[in-house]
Formats: sequence, structure tokens, C-alpha cells
Amino acid sequence: MASSISDPTGSVAATGSPAATGAAYGSFGPPPEAPPAAHARPASYLAPGVRAGSTTAYGRRYALTAAAKPGIIPLSPLTLSEVIDGAINYVRRQAGAVLTVSAVVNASTLVPMSALLAVLSRGSWISSSGVSGLLGSPVIVLLLGLLAAVLATFLLSSILGYAVSRATLGNRAGAGDIWRELRPRLWRTIVGQTAAATALAAPWVILVVVVAAISTGSVPLTVVVAMLGGMICLVVTALLVPRLAVIGPVLAVEQSAMTTAWRRAFGLNRKRSGRVLGSLFVTAAAVTLVSLFLDLVQTLLYTAIIGMLELDREWQTIFGTVSATLAALVTATLVTPVLAAAAVLLYLDLRMRGEGLDLTLRRAVVRAGQP
Repeated sequence: MASSISDPTGSVAATGSPAATGAAYGSFGPPPEAPPAAHARPASYLAPGVRAGSTTAYGRRYALTAAAKPGIIPLSPLTLSEVIDGAINYVRRQAGAVLTVSAVVNASTLVPMSALLAVLSRGSWISSSGVSGLLGSPVIVLLLGLLAAVLATFLLSSILGYAVSRATLGNRAGAGDIWRELRPRLWRTIVGQTAAATALAAPWVILVVVVAAISTGSVPLTVVVAMLGGMICLVVTALLVPRLAVIGPVLAVEQSAMTTAWRRAFGLNRKRSGRVLGSLFVTAAAVTLVSLFLDLVQTLLYTAIIGMLELDREWQTIFGTVSATLAALVTATLVTPVLAAAAVLLYLDLRMRGEGLDLTLRRAVVRAGQP
């Protein structure tokens, strides 16, 4: 006699024959079709529909993945493109505070260099030492401008180090916040970063003075000394740049003493200085191209304005000097924060690769988002 049994879903299944019984209870039916490729979910340890870092209805919080990007960079070891993109994004997102600080710092470095150049040009030391004959006035101006840019970048990497580190977690720091953080370590930052820029420039200054001193003698000796000295200076510069570039971020982020910051910067670069050097070189090359474009645009603009004023020769010279200084200041104000922010991000990358800082940052984001 056939009987009826209700299945868990409330339907009625006939069980009068073995075939019917097997169909109802002995199989699972055909397998479901594979989801379309367009809707396939990438492999993840997170539950379906749960975003990294989000909180579920049960109050459980899922860990951030390596691709999480709460701020200007992903919280994982950085590639070169991520360093450059993060530096540009930082300057773009906080342009008001960053450009204000940058203008003050670049003015404080560029104006003294211009005054130094004016004093040296009027004195007899450059001409008597042979430096002007060896390099020429335009080259001296270029080198002093480069030194001012290096010093400004070093200073900004320390001044903005706190703000950039906060921006990696999506936090913002205004000009007031930057000043309040900087004030207790202001003189330590100025002295330490000035010493770093001096250490970077010292080999080249010594080379120029030595070559200028022997340039009145044997020409072959002068050429040999210049070539060998130049190669030595290049090697020393390549060794110093990645180490000196992260002293400022160490001072800002770790709040360490000046001598401790120097040792720390050299220690961080013990195994990865080549990576830092290459990243800084590419970033500096890109920034240089932008600087040349900005200088060209400003030079054409200022030249047109001076021409329309129809000034005499003396006033044209004065206005030309002022416009050149202003153009250099505007360009440096716009580009040096990018280099400084890149140096801070490279410092963070060194700690991510060597100390697991990325894991610490992810935990910090998770804790900050908990109710």
C-alpha cells in the first residue's frame, strides 16, 4: 500500500516504490550551475558580502587585507608607483597646509642662498680662488639653487613626517597640527637636517675647491683629479642619499634624538639602500621635468611683463633678478613637498619590509573602527 510522507519543505513524496524512495531521499539532485564569470567572487577569507574592515551585525570585525587603503597608500610594502602616487595624493588632498609650510621653508632656504650668492659675487674670493673661472656664474647659481632645494626637501621630510604618517591611515593634519607637533623639536630638526644637507654637499664642495686650486697648473693633472674626484663623489653621494633622506622622517615619526635618528636611518638602509636610492632617483627625475616646465612658463610670463613695462637697463636687471628668484620659489614650493612626502613613504616602506609595520598599521585601523 502506498504511503505519503511530508518532506522538510512541506511537499508530499510518494514512497510506494524503491525508485520513488531513492529519488526523494537517496540523491541530492543535479549540481547547481557554475556562477557566471562576471559575478565570480575572488578568493578571500572574508564572509560573502563582507568588506575588509567592516563590522557585521554580530559585532565581529574582520581583519584588513593587504590591499586595504584607508589613506594615501595601501597598508603593505610599497611599489615605486604607489610611493609616487601616495606623495602626490598627500599634497593634493592637503594642499592648503602643505603649500603654506612649503612656501615658508623654501623661502627660508632660497633667500639666504641668494644673499650668499650676491655677497660672494661682489667679493674677490671666487675670482681669486679660480672657482668662477672653473664653473662660471650660471653653474654656481644652479649649484646654490640645488643646495637650497635639497635643504628644503630634508627639512620638509621632517616637518611633514608626522602629517604624512597620519595620512596613511586616512587622518588629516592642518598647518596648526603640524606646528604643534613640530614646536618641541624645531631646533633639533633644523640642526639635524642642515647637517644632513651639509654632509651631502661637502664632498662636492671639497672637489670644486681642490680642482680650482690646481687649475692654474698642469692641465692633465687637473683633468685627472676632476674625473677621479667626480667618480668618488658620485659613489659617496649614492651611499649617503638613501640614508640621509630618511633621517627627517625618523625624527618626526619616532621622536628620537638627533644622533639616534642618524644611527636609525643608517640601520634601516643596511639591506635596502639600493631600492631607496632608485626610488628617490626616479621621483627626483620626474619632479625635475615638472620643475623645468614650471620655470619655463614663469620665465616667459615674467619676461613679457618686464617687456611691457619698458624699463631702463638697470631696472630690467633688478626686476629680472627678482622674477628669477620668485620663479624659483614658486617652483620649489610646488615640487619639494612631493619629494619630501616620497621620502617619508620610503621610510615607512623600509619599516614595513623590515619590521612588519604594515601589520601594526592594519591593527591600528581595525582598533580605530571598533564601536
